[in-house]
Amino acid sequence: MDSPGDALTPPSQDERITAALAHAAIILFLLGTAVSAVIWVTQKEKSRYVAFQALQALIYQLATVLLGALGFACYFCSLIAVFIGLVATTSGVPPGGELQGTEVLPVVLLTFLPFGVLALMLIGGILLVLYGMWGGLQALQGKPFRYVFIGRRLERALQERGGVGPFTSWGGMSPGG
Repeated sequence: MDSPGDALTPPSQDERITAALAHAAIILFLLGTAVSAVIWVTQKEKSRYVAFQALQALIYQLATVLLGALGFACYFCSLIAVFIGLVATTSGVPPGGELQGTEVLPVVLLTFLPFGVLALMLIGGILLVLYGMWGGLQALQGKPFRYVFIGRRLERALQERGGVGPFTSWGGMSPGG
């Protein structure tokens, strides 16, 4: 790994591009986690900056995959809720009969539940991808980007294991090269 003295210099253009690719790989969903993992494995002994950014991107992308799985589970549960709700609401209606008054509202509301869940998943997914792309842009500029909830914890864990942290005394100012 680079020496502690190297930690005082801003990342090179190659390091910034590689770190940015690790973050931007979020656009590839599951394949993106593999890209970030490969970057981390191949760069962890070469550059603290790239290794930290790639590992952070990998953890973030794995978290987004888990959130996506949770979203699909919620969507599936909403479909089950619609089915159960329709059966429960219409079970007292005689064959050929119609729902009366207040019986219609729950059926209509339940019918829209899966669409609401899908809308939340879509909006959430777009925001998660945009945040990952923002991380890529920050890394491309050579800034010490940290994901909320992930970055500082990961940095602390790495410092406890290896002493010198992945960030530099240059304060994340955009390097000139």
